[in-house]
Amino acid sequence: MRHTISVLPGFVSILTCCGGRSGIDASDLNVGGTISHTSMAATGGGRSTGGMKSAGGKSGTAESGSGGLANSKSVARSISAGSRYSCAVLSNGTLVCWGRNDFGQLGNDVTMQSGVPVAVTGITNAVFVAANTGTGALYEHTCAIQSGGTLTCWGGNLHGELGDGMTADSVLPVAVKGVTSASAVATGNGFTCASLEDGTVQCWGYNIAGQLGDGTTAPHSVSVTVGGISGAVAIAAGDEHSCAVLSDGTIRCWGTNFHGELGSLPASESHVPIAVTGITSAVAVGAAYHHTCALLGDGTVQCWGRNDNGQLGNGTTAQSSVPVTVKTISNAVGIAVGVNHCCASLGDGTVRCWGYNVDGELGDGTNIDSRAPVVVIGVSQAASVAAGYVHTCAMLRDGRVQCWGYNGDGELGNGTNTDSLVPIGVSGF
Repeated sequence: MRHTISVLPGFVSILTCCGGRSGIDASDLNVGGTISHTSMAATGGGRSTGGMKSAGGKSGTAESGSGGLANSKSVARSISAGSRYSCAVLSNGTLVCWGRNDFGQLGNDVTMQSGVPVAVTGITNAVFVAANTGTGALYEHTCAIQSGGTLTCWGGNLHGELGDGMTADSVLPVAVKGVTSASAVATGNGFTCASLEDGTVQCWGYNIAGQLGDGTTAPHSVSVTVGGISGAVAIAAGDEHSCAVLSDGTIRCWGTNFHGELGSLPASESHVPIAVTGITSAVAVGAAYHHTCALLGDGTVQCWGRNDNGQLGNGTTAQSSVPVTVKTISNAVGIAVGVNHCCASLGDGTVRCWGYNVDGELGDGTNIDSRAPVVVIGVSQAASVAAGYVHTCAMLRDGRVQCWGYNGDGELGNGTNTDSLVPIGVSGF
């Protein structure tokens, strides 16, 4: 059985009047699992587990690695949520991560998890980060765009997803070969994609379903060009599929389509990009385990693909091979797609989430799944949102970060392993 990781994409920001932050330009935010110089959100991830827990389901203190935050307070510039970890770019260009670290995905020269933010080694000019989410935590890796468009990655590298021409894991950031003008990056299940400033897209790593978009199913440890894509402004990488928003507002997706995650009826999979049915005004796209969501220019959200936990947000659990509209969302400025849950940050600063909720990742104070969006408790000044494996984080307009949901590996960043059904502050912010 193929496991997955997914992450969201970057997108053209429509956060012009409502999503700004004090001291931070709104165009610096990143959406969903990927990142773009004109984006705003976070990442995706999730798992399917049974049972229910209370907010205090686990107790204890997460192990702490080296390189903790030096300052008592830091200001986040963008955030991303991974499988069982989270990351944030700080306003001074440094990068911090916290949570699980078994593949070196925290980038701090150790493989010890940390329940509080620790600095990624050697990065001082980051502009965005993409953490990787997966159901099995098999191929966790992280990538960051640095000023000037250079791209570095670290963590798991079994399929060449770090893009350095090797297949050896790295606990320290390594340069992606052949990519010097990245405008967005998305980390998928053992693969990575980046859109370039010229509007083309390159991908590398695992390719069993054609998720690299080069017309083959052969893996590549260095980047290859996705066929037929020009004018890309946002990208997303899921389990075994990828998507790009084009400058005309349409979306192209490629890879597996077993659950309808490509948003088009005919093929079981496509090794080259195909158009998503009916979407002509997209500004952002997010891909996760077996579903995809898009933020449209009018502030609505549409999703397609697998829906067993209500992750399409349309009030049902029926999967759909074509886009369906998420209920009650009309003023979204950012989206985040997790493995089995999704979230949207709204223009009024609130956040709404839907889908899987056994670990409290919807933030509504319960652990009950929801087929339609529910309001995250206590968040009123969100600038962006990031959906991880079974946790979620929000960056506030003043640069603080709050997280909620599962915390067994310290991914909520408050120095404990205690789950939370409502948002709690990340240490150091």
